[in-house]
Amino acid sequence: MDEIVPVKFGGSPYDRANCRLAHRICNQRRGDGTRPARAEVVRTTYPTSRAW
Repeated sequence: MDEIVPVKFGGSPYDRANCRLAHRICNQRRGDGTRPARAEVVRTTYPTSRAW
């Protein structure tokens, strides 16, 4: 089970309207929803000494 509004922020774990099904890994990744947004990935190409 996953709470839509985390208990930390006043959500009730017993209110059926605040609960939804979630895989364990999905629930762990979501956490309490307070993580900052992921930064953009910057790809850097490095010069090589010869052509591959």
